[in-house]
Amino acid sequence: MARKHHARKLPALKLRQALAFRMKRQHLLGKADDVVSSVRSSCGIQSQIPQQARIALWVRTRDLAPDDVDESLWRTRSLVKTWCMRATVHILPSASFYAYIQAVGPEVIRSEMRWVSRYGLSGHVVDKAVSAIFEALAGGPLTRNELGEKVARLAGDDLRQWVERRWGGLVKVAALRGLVCFGPDRGREVTFVRVKDWLPDANEPQTNTLSSQAFLLRSYLASYGPARISDFSYWSGISTTGARQALELLRDEIAQVTVDGEESLLLREDLCEAEEADFDEPVVNLLPSFDPYMLGHRQKSHLVDEANYKAIYRKAGWVSPVLLLNGRAAGVWEAERKGSRLAVSVKTFGPIRHEVLAAVEMQAESLAQFFGCKSVLTVKSDLGY
Repeated sequence: MARKHHARKLPALKLRQALAFRMKRQHLLGKADDVVSSVRSSCGIQSQIPQQARIALWVRTRDLAPDDVDESLWRTRSLVKTWCMRATVHILPSASFYAYIQAVGPEVIRSEMRWVSRYGLSGHVVDKAVSAIFEALAGGPLTRNELGEKVARLAGDDLRQWVERRWGGLVKVAALRGLVCFGPDRGREVTFVRVKDWLPDANEPQTNTLSSQAFLLRSYLASYGPARISDFSYWSGISTTGARQALELLRDEIAQVTVDGEESLLLREDLCEAEEADFDEPVVNLLPSFDPYMLGHRQKSHLVDEANYKAIYRKAGWVSPVLLLNGRAAGVWEAERKGSRLAVSVKTFGPIRHEVLAAVEMQAESLAQFFGCKSVLTVKSDLGY
């Protein structure tokens, strides 16, 4: 738990102000004009489930069409898909690709290496496999199995299983080194490409890892502040030591504040905006599984009451879709396409007012239109009237 402040007067924010500030910065109070801005403002969109990532972008982007995401990923390449924070798959702005990878990659790779070493893979063997992966992709995109076959021919059949693993295997290590990223899907199969071929205009940063971590911390606080350094470490996968070193580089840019009496950090330039942040009327959002807003902080008490925590943060790291009301979880939901209809089932954690229910119905209708459905069936549970 964060320390209560007693010794000196710090700028004081209410939780409501902090939530409104974060939502505004992540385009949950007002949508962005384009998908790249939506990704940038959330410091990446978690994307191990592509449809959920699309919903996260629909929530944040004005007039988004499903094809807009593919357009930005595979044609204009203004977005890139790769492993990054917490060693999970993310969509990132291509312009910042190397800064993200340089900030997160080294420490996350060390964690991955500890895991593979338990199975007898040495650093030399991993380096050999990564070199083979890079060489195998010289001819363009390959599926996992195609890549595994080529690596087996180049470096030995015993490495094939480490390339074809669904959780990423040694392809993930190559990605976290900035060598490989996802290419366009081929049917139901993902493909991989070499970054230098896929993003030829992306420039590697002329900075060290610590400077890139400071860049990431600044970006994080601009979107998720007020926050603690332990929150940044949790969100990014960077060690607490590394996070604190990045903080020292930004010390003059960062202010200490309190949120309901608990100390947090905020960029000094954002203090006035945070103090003025508020909700003018009930704000309702349908957030998908693994939405970045729900993953930005180690402690979740500001997002959900303890009694409802396990309805959202479930076993095996699963994060449920959330009905968000003024920045806090008011329920969970799910959707299923049934022919030309999208059946949206919402279960609230308590009574909600009529105007909130009307806003939920509008959001469900908008989501159905995004997926090209003609009508929506909304099933409501535990609603108060």
